[in-house]
Amino acid sequence: MLINLFISQYPFDKTILRCKRKYSLIFIGDKIITLKGYFMDRRLFTAFLSLYLLTQYASLSATEPTEISGLQVWLRADNIEKDDNDRVNIWNDSSGKGNNFSQPSSLRQPTIIEDSINRFPAIRFMGNDFIDSSSISALSSSKITSFIVFKMKVTPIRQDVMTSDYRSGAGKASDELWGFHGQFPDFGAFTHKTDGKIISVMKKSERHWNICSMVWNSSSGFNVWLDGVSGKSLSGANANPSGHLKTRIGAGTDDPKHFSRVDISEILIYNRALSEAERINVETYLQDKYFGDHEGPKLTAVAAMGDPKRIVITFNEGVDEVEAGTATNYIVDNGIKVSGSVLIGDENRVELALSSPLQKGTKYLLKINNIKDLAGNLIMENTEASFEFADIPADDLILWLRGDSFVTTDDEGGVLSWEDQSGNSNRATVPKPEKDKPLISGSALNGKAAISFSGKKCAMKCAAIPELDTDKITWFIVLKTISPDKN
Repeated sequence: MLINLFISQYPFDKTILRCKRKYSLIFIGDKIITLKGYFMDRRLFTAFLSLYLLTQYASLSATEPTEISGLQVWLRADNIEKDDNDRVNIWNDSSGKGNNFSQPSSLRQPTIIEDSINRFPAIRFMGNDFIDSSSISALSSSKITSFIVFKMKVTPIRQDVMTSDYRSGAGKASDELWGFHGQFPDFGAFTHKTDGKIISVMKKSERHWNICSMVWNSSSGFNVWLDGVSGKSLSGANANPSGHLKTRIGAGTDDPKHFSRVDISEILIYNRALSEAERINVETYLQDKYFGDHEGPKLTAVAAMGDPKRIVITFNEGVDEVEAGTATNYIVDNGIKVSGSVLIGDENRVELALSSPLQKGTKYLLKINNIKDLAGNLIMENTEASFEFADIPADDLILWLRGDSFVTTDDEGGVLSWEDQSGNSNRATVPKPEKDKPLISGSALNGKAAISFSGKKCAMKCAAIPELDTDKITWFIVLKTISPDKN
């Protein structure tokens, strides 16, 4: 909600301390409220602030982006098309304007990352991955508003995120109309005739998801916000009269100096400079969608293999780095102490270091507390999972599916997802969950559960696994075939 967005920018404790003074000021947008002579407790302050926001900003409740005029491009990571290699070759435009982005070359196509942020997918651009639009005449304007929901780590090498060009030669500042890119220690946006200078809105290496917005109002102004906080302004510039050639997401050129390493979940582009109220409205929509969940993270895998003093656990979504890196939040029974923990991978995996080795054939119980997702929601208290140490090579293990571990089913026993226990998050899902689901059998083999596939279309599928793009593979499967007369 909008109220939550504003409150998050004005922390309760600091504001209440100011309220203890005889004359105090609360700044909300460009308005000032004066509080005289009395102390306002937390509940009264919350009620007062909520009432004020409802009366002064009632028109800013989150609405669909299409309800604000001028939307030309709306890219959502859940509206894509994939080729036979399971990579993204078309990113469909949801604005209704038909401005799709495409990449025919399988060598340049980005990948889809499922359950990346608040259980929404994201598109990952790595190296020279990119995807282009065709010419969009509506984006020839020098009045542009753009929003991007992204996650990246800013490095010393410039990383292109999104650039809009008015003539060929992507990657050259003289050819770029506007765009976003990062180069340590900055991330920000730039516009034509600013000589590649960006408005910096992020000053350090980041692993978290962010919402960045940019409003370019011709020569009168150019402003950028990161998670609602404004960066400095630059003078704008009029668009080049040759118009819009294309918008590119990902690497600007084949030059490694412009390669990308960014995950993007949503992009919106308007062909006009939105008002402050409209910009906040769209940011509120994105805030509610990607950071407004109220469910805590769930444990989906415990991988204990190869190294007896190491465990890798996986959650269904990204988790907070500070809490994930606090070893006391994890307890293993049988006298095994967790001596260290560190967040790895895509923010949803944690590696635990143990003080003493696990023993083969011994069952262990892992208990977890205090872990938060990126929206601040706590994991269920005393989350538990049992596991055994598997004395098998683990360094090159890519996928491990077990019928007795972390299989999600519906009310009828139909399997919906099968979580990878290798520690690599390569889960298997049912392409069409409304039909053709396999079934789980509780005691199929020596008391162990198994997944039963029956029928020509009954199948499960993993997303693209780049590590398996090789001609050297070793795999094992424990199975029992069903006789033909039973289909």
